[in-house]
Amino acid sequence: MKGRAIAFLLIFALICGAFGFMSADLSASARDYALEGELLAGSREAAEGIALEYAQWLHGCLVWRTAYDLGSGGQTLDFSWRSSLEEPETRPFELEAEDVFDRFAVGPGSEYSPAIAGLVDGFLESGKLSEEYVLNDYVDCVPVVFRLLVPDEGGGAWVRTQRSLSELFFVPLPENVRVRFERDEGSSFYDYKYAGSGLTARASSVEAAGYIYFTFSVRESLSGENELRFEGGPLLDGSHLPGGGWGLWRVKLEGEGLALESLEQVLSLGTDWQDAVLALDGERPLLLTLADGRVTLRALDAESGAVTDEFTLFEGFEPSWYGLAELEVQSFPEGIAVADRDGAAATLLRSGEGYTGLRLWDSQAEYDERSRLLGLGPEGSFYAYERQYRLFGERLAVLEPTDIYSGSNKQAEGLLMLYVYDPEDGLIFAERLSSPLSGVSQYVGSETALVPAEQRSTK
Repeated sequence: MKGRAIAFLLIFALICGAFGFMSADLSASARDYALEGELLAGSREAAEGIALEYAQWLHGCLVWRTAYDLGSGGQTLDFSWRSSLEEPETRPFELEAEDVFDRFAVGPGSEYSPAIAGLVDGFLESGKLSEEYVLNDYVDCVPVVFRLLVPDEGGGAWVRTQRSLSELFFVPLPENVRVRFERDEGSSFYDYKYAGSGLTARASSVEAAGYIYFTFSVRESLSGENELRFEGGPLLDGSHLPGGGWGLWRVKLEGEGLALESLEQVLSLGTDWQDAVLALDGERPLLLTLADGRVTLRALDAESGAVTDEFTLFEGFEPSWYGLAELEVQSFPEGIAVADRDGAAATLLRSGEGYTGLRLWDSQAEYDERSRLLGLGPEGSFYAYERQYRLFGERLAVLEPTDIYSGSNKQAEGLLMLYVYDPEDGLIFAERLSSPLSGVSQYVGSETALVPAEQRSTK
C-alpha cells in the first residue's frame, strides 16, 4: 500500500510539472503572438477611448484574446483552452420565394403545381433534347414557390414548401410568356430559360415578435436570363395580392408553420420602386427600399407593424447585381450603421424608441490614397471585407480586415486596418495591425469587436 501511495505521489507530481511547463510555454507563446501595429495617419490622441477586442484560435480550442487600445497603442493578451469553440448555430425563421423557372438546372420535383409538373414530364417523356413552350397554355399565374426555413434542434434548418401561401399570392401571368427546355441525351435533368424577356421573383424576410415580416415582388427580367440577380425591371400586376398591391406583409409563426389567417399587409409600397430588403436592429424590423436611386430606411414597431421612423439614407445609389442586398446593417449600443459595398455609410443614433442624428460618411478614401497608406507598389492591390462600424461620440471608427496582393499573388492576409473619421475633418487616424497567427497553417478563425476602451474585456 505504501509503495502504491509513493507511486501515486510521483505520478501526481509529474502531472503538475507537465501542466506547469505547458502553462509557461503557452504564456510565452501568447507574448509571441502580440499584435504588431503601424500608425499610418493621424495621431493616437485622435483615437483616444477606442479599443479593439480580437480573439484568434488554433484547432478550435486554444484561444488568444487581445485588447488593443488605439489611443495608446498598448495591448494586453490572455489565452485559454476550451474543449471546443463550436456552439449550436441559432438561425431565425426565414421566408423565401422564387419563380420556379428562375433557377438553374434541376430535376422533376413535387414543388411544382400539377400543370407545371405535367409540362416537365411531357418534355422528358417526349425524348426531345430541346423544346419551347408557351407558359400561358399551362398556367394563368406566375408559378411562384414560397419556402419557410425552420430552425431545428441542431441549429440547422430545413425547408418546407408553403403551397397555401403561394396560392394567396396570385400574380397574373403576362401574355405570351415562353420557356425553352434543353437537356443532354439520356439525362433526366434539364436546363431551361425564358425565351425573350423573362420573369424574376424576389423576397426578403425577418423574424420579429413572433411574426415573419416579408416583402415579395415579381418583375419582368430585362435580360431574359435565368440568373439570380437584381435587375429592377417593371413590376407585374399586383392588384390580386393581399392588401391590393405590392408591399410589406407579416404573418404569425405557429409551431413550425404559418398561421395564414393572420396574414396582413402592414405597408403599401405602390409600384414606383426597384428593390426592397429587410434587416433587424434587435427585435425592430428595418425596411430598406430603392426608388430612382434613393435608398429609404423605415423602422417598424414589431408588435404593431406601424412605421415609427423614416429616413433617406443615400441619393444616386447605383446597385450591383445584388441590389439592396449588398447593403449591410450593423447594430451597436449607440445606434446603427448602413454601409454599401464601397464603404460609404449612413449612421443613426438611438433616441428613445426611435432614431435621430442621421449622418453620412464617406468612409472609403480614394483608392490611390488607400494604396498609399498600405504602401502598395505599382502591381499592388487590396481587398477589404467584413467591415465593422461603431460611433464614439462624434467619431466613426471603421475596422476593415484586408488582404494585399501583388498581381495575382496574395502577399498578406487578415491585416486589420483601423480608421477613425471626424464629421468635419474626415480621416483623422489610420493604423495597420497584423498577427503572426494569420500565417500559421492551423489558424482557424477570429472574432473582432470595436468597444470603448474602458469596457474592453482583457485588461
